Amino acid sequence: MNLWRPFWFLAGCILFLLAVTVAYADCCKVYDVNALVIAPNGATHLYTNCTYVSSTGTCGTTSSTTVTYECNLDHSFCPVEGKYDVNFILSVAASPDCTAKRIEYNVFTNFYDVNYDASEQWCTCKLGPGHWDLGGNVAANSCCGDDSGEYVRTCQGASAVCNASTDNTACCNSSSDCVFNNQCYPSGTGMVSVGGGTYVCSNGSWSNCIPPPSSDWNIVSACTVSSAINVAANIWIKAGGILHVLSGGSVSVGGGYIFVLPGGEIQVESGGEIS
Repeated sequence: MNLWRPFWFLAGCILFLLAVTVAYADCCKVYDVNALVIAPNGATHLYTNCTYVSSTGTCGTTSSTTVTYECNLDHSFCPVEGKYDVNFILSVAASPDCTAKRIEYNVFTNFYDVNYDASEQWCTCKLGPGHWDLGGNVAANSCCGDDSGEYVRTCQGASAVCNASTDNTACCNSSSDCVFNNQCYPSGTGMVSVGGGTYVCSNGSWSNCIPPPSSDWNIVSACTVSSAINVAANIWIKAGGILHVLSGGSVSVGGGYIFVLPGGEIQVESGGEIS
């Protein structure tokens, strides 16, 4: 008995056609074909979905019979990256009375390659959906999260920012980054202006209640202050903005002034301070 295997790749699957040639001495019969995939780390997965396609030759008339099976090895087994071996396991009828079964093994080394960054199917196999081609500042056009220093981040925090963002997901190099318009912004220094308000990234979340490091602070929503805040420039409290300083909280404007526009408001509780 011998086996040959032309193969090709299809979208979403790895499809193989296997032609098994069985001589008359082997009773010309193949019961089933299975594929044992072996990962580079030794892990294995058995595929039992090989199905009969066709056969040529007539047992007892021709010297051998060729039976073709189709094996679909989907993108569901991928514990590590690297070259995978495939061991095709065949159960054939055995001589002399053709009632017993004999197992044949046909091993093909380096049969196919698994690379998470090379295809969406392998990336999804490893991490699940939502990790491929996310943009951002790392692994922007490949698999996000399969290597160290890659984090899937989404826009979080102030709804005004996330609603204005055209793409709320990105692959970032820090788990504390914020996302706006498919771009990553570092915590503490990342800043965007939306609807007249100034929003600063704080541990992965956009906030209108954190003053920018060096520019004016534009408040357009309710901000509650319970600790000491130092502002490097002006504070503009615009329509809808409320600066609410609780007892024990303080706001120090060291480099500018506080401007309260129509519709804006300042609230300072007993024990709170603005200076």
